[in-house]
Amino acid sequence: MSSITDVDSSAGESDSDCSIGLSLGADSTAQIDPSMARHYAAINVHAYVPMKLDFRADNFSKWKACFEALCGTFELLPHIDGTAPPDPLTPAWIQEDCCVRSWIYSTISNAVHDYVMEADPTACKLWAGITARFQSNQAPRAIFLSQAFMTLTQGDLSVEAYGQEMKKASDRLRDVGRPGDDSTMVLNLLHGANPRFSTT
Repeated sequence: MSSITDVDSSAGESDSDCSIGLSLGADSTAQIDPSMARHYAAINVHAYVPMKLDFRADNFSKWKACFEALCGTFELLPHIDGTAPPDPLTPAWIQEDCCVRSWIYSTISNAVHDYVMEADPTACKLWAGITARFQSNQAPRAIFLSQAFMTLTQGDLSVEAYGQEMKKASDRLRDVGRPGDDSTMVLNLLHGANPRFSTT
């Protein structure tokens, strides 16, 4: 990843292990590897997570998939998947956790940041807070999103743009636990198509 330039950062998920703070015991002897600090600082997080997570964007699943891929690429998934941190905490682990947290902060909107902000968070706690917020109230959201999906029409959109809107609507339903199959997608696409394509 030496070709990657730009500075950026962020982090997070939660579990019972996520409440552990970031302070070190006085008897800790682990050392921080300065080369790793430079390595993480050189990562352009937006090349891996090219969107901002926002309440109004309906992009949680896409953001989550990209962020998990980013952490997996640099072997930092334990900081967001609920894996217990070392006991006692080491400087290297704390450095990695700060890196993941900064990645999270740089890929979420101010509104999301304000919602999940708390004193002395870990990346794991941030991740869990964000996930809980975006996956809450799934039943009423599913009703609203199902209605939006079933009533979507092409209007003046091109066939390609209409197909993309239909896919987005289907993805939003999947995010709330209501995935649709291909046949439903096709039938709904034909149902809402502009009449001028009736003979196509």
